[in-house]
Amino acid sequence: MARFAHTVTVAALDRGWFEEAAGALVDLLDASREGPGGSVVLADGRPVEGLRLLKGRHLRPGARYGEVPATPEEAGEVPVEHAGAGEAPVEHAGAGAGDSPGAPQAVVLRTWRPSHSVEVESLVEEDGMSLKVGLRLSEPRRPRAVELSLSGHKPGGGSLYR
Repeated sequence: MARFAHTVTVAALDRGWFEEAAGALVDLLDASREGPGGSVVLADGRPVEGLRLLKGRHLRPGARYGEVPATPEEAGEVPVEHAGAGEAPVEHAGAGAGDSPGAPQAVVLRTWRPSHSVEVESLVEEDGMSLKVGLRLSEPRRPRAVELSLSGHKPGGGSLYR
């Protein structure tokens, strides 16, 4: 079995800047809501450009977010009705992102507890290789730890776990 090793040196971020940026982002997202068509709307009413809720409920475990397709025709979208209060979560058009070639990539929210931890996961598939990336932020309003996990697999052989 062939093995290889590689070392990457990464310059540290300024801790104060990172804590401030992470806290601001968490507060901004915590105040956001789902808008029409799965758009994510900030507290001041502006939509977050290029981001859309594809499946699930906003800021709930299992919610899947992705890019807004350029046009409905290109993405092969079909209209989907939204659930009213008390109804089951709605699977928005494009919920199969990542299921078809050329589909926008998606991020799945695993945990959203801004006072404790936030965890997201993404699966990227390209050229027969799949890579799962996970990011967990402990105490996100004032980050105590950042955990990054990677696992890769190529059906023709070989796996990578870090």
